[in-house]
Amino acid sequence: MKRILSFLAAGALALGLIGCSGDLHDDEYKVIDLSNGAIPGDFDSPATWDNTTPWSSIDAANNTYTFNFKSKSDCSGTVEFKIVTVNGEWNVDGYTEVDIPVDSADAVKMPMKTGGEMAGAGNAKITGCKASTNYTMTVVANPDTSISVKVESAGAGAVPADPVPY
Repeated sequence: MKRILSFLAAGALALGLIGCSGDLHDDEYKVIDLSNGAIPGDFDSPATWDNTTPWSSIDAANNTYTFNFKSKSDCSGTVEFKIVTVNGEWNVDGYTEVDIPVDSADAVKMPMKTGGEMAGAGNAKITGCKASTNYTMTVVANPDTSISVKVESAGAGAVPADPVPY
């Protein structure tokens, strides 16, 4: 009787181990915090391609970030940029290689790239820009590690807010 119970207990344990891979897939459902990140790009203001350029505003409770910028006077309709998750670093997880039309009704979803992928990645592009015009980019971090990005024109007369130093 003891052998039968021991055999059944061992079988139950084996089935329990077979059913669990040990990987609960938590990484697939993680909102990425961009508070300590940066947004380098081909902007007239703030500085061009500075990987320490901070967000204009951060609403961490709603995973929402805004970035105010002005396009260059020789802008040919496209502004290129990247979003990095660590301020001052280039080869870290981030977002790039997606086209975002200005004043689109819908936000564009950008999947996250790993640091290794970012090292050789091209740039994201804001399309439909006008020269010497102010824009606001709104970024919302999603639970699947992606972000949703929308760019709206603020007009030539509007002045973007100064970035908040962190």
